Amino acid sequence: MIFKRAIFSELTSTAGAVFTVLFSIIFSVGLVRILGDAAGGRVDNAAVFQLVALAALTNLPTVLTLTLFVSVLIALSRSFRDSEMVVWFSSGQSLLAWIGPVLRFATPIVVLIALLTIGVSPWAERQIAESAPHRHDLNTRAAMLHVAGDAHPFWGASPPPHRPAWPRTEPANESTPNFVTWNPALLTC
Repeated sequence: MIFKRAIFSELTSTAGAVFTVLFSIIFSVGLVRILGDAAGGRVDNAAVFQLVALAALTNLPTVLTLTLFVSVLIALSRSFRDSEMVVWFSSGQSLLAWIGPVLRFATPIVVLIALLTIGVSPWAERQIAESAPHRHDLNTRAAMLHVAGDAHPFWGASPPPHRPAWPRTEPANESTPNFVTWNPALLTC
């Protein structure tokens, strides 16, 4: 019983730390993207907080799944590293005895992930699509290619219609901005 309580407390403390780190990273990345869309005029400034909250709800099942996996992995590897498994094995416990505490820890999280995946995330995605219908198209490859046209994805200059965009066989001039010119004989920067 002492071992099972120790494993459960180790899992919960590790999961709290892992969830905090992962959620902070994903939340800040989503916040930066939505603020960039708001600065570009693609999203209403008044809807920024709502979109950030909905994006966090959309990403929550993935974050919880990663949290569950990483917390079990960290707790098990720490037990082996700190030689706690030597005590575990010498007291007559097998490695299969870890399954009970891990399942007791994982079951509520798995149920929460299922509820979020079935109900909350699709609702949040619908709310995002209704509040900013044109924003959804910005992340698709076809929309990026349509915006870019014939432009090169790195420096954006459209090549003249009679020349291929890449590789360049002649040196660039001032009317065609680029950072690298390529000659079959020699590469110059």
